[in-house]
Amino acid sequence: MKPLITWPIALITGACAPWTPASSLSYSAEPVPDGIAIRLPPRHEVMQRWLLPPDQPWAPFTKATLLSALDEQPPPTPESLPDVRRLSIVQRAQAAALALARGGVPPRTLWIVDLRGAASVAFVATLSLRAPVAPILTFNNWPAEDEVIPAEETLSALLFYSPVMPPRNVIATPVFALDAFRLAYREESVDEATDNRYALSSADFPSASQLGPLGIDHVIYVVERWGDGEVEEDDLHDVFATWADAGVPITVMDLGQVVEEPRVDVYLGEHRYYPVPRVTIVEGPWLHEHSPGGFGGHEGAPHFAGARGGWLSGGGG
Repeated sequence: MKPLITWPIALITGACAPWTPASSLSYSAEPVPDGIAIRLPPRHEVMQRWLLPPDQPWAPFTKATLLSALDEQPPPTPESLPDVRRLSIVQRAQAAALALARGGVPPRTLWIVDLRGAASVAFVATLSLRAPVAPILTFNNWPAEDEVIPAEETLSALLFYSPVMPPRNVIATPVFALDAFRLAYREESVDEATDNRYALSSADFPSASQLGPLGIDHVIYVVERWGDGEVEEDDLHDVFATWADAGVPITVMDLGQVVEEPRVDVYLGEHRYYPVPRVTIVEGPWLHEHSPGGFGGHEGAPHFAGARGGWLSGGGG
């Protein structure tokens, strides 16, 4: 499969356009690494490794879409998949996860890791080796020939890395693994490519009223880099706004800050992020005209409910 992430980059539309995690990947992503021969395991084996058991309260939010791209009876010969271990962002994500584990994961926190898909996988898997966390996959597309975003790369990471599931009756810290590529290349034409982009929705995360009963009183958003003028990804805006309006603290950390902060709990008390009202591509026609290869976005004509379009994906589906 040939991910189309080396296209000529168009100029950003509008100098004041907010910078999101997908923007960084659209304009400066590392190339997809060369392939390595992997003997594919059967689908059920990988699902057993990555999907939370049903008695875990976070299990309903996990998506098995990308894992479903594997065959139950894989071919006997090895397949070539990107060797994501060579990506510097994957190595940085692992270093950040180890640093977080050393300093201690603050209790009653929910983590949203919005990195390149393979890096998010490496982060949550590495962290789970040292701390009781509940890995929650949100990857909602399949690999395809001439794909816009490298779903095959994320799938490869799910084969290379395995999490340690939290013990029964242990309160585990939820860590949502997102692919920051999901809304990338929004200024590009994809007429001759398989558009496997997608968007998440508020139904894919716990509501503000659910957070407290689930033992959460602070949300941490982890991105690759964070600077002045940067904002959360467009499909997270309504989710963050709803949480903030309900008084749920949100803190943003980039990988460098996670590595450098010896006491994340102290950092959370001193830093709080408030999403500023803005227009996102989720609210316009963009998702109705793009991402037919994704499973979590709009499809076809919009079915309006007030000012919002209708979503196909359900909570935790």
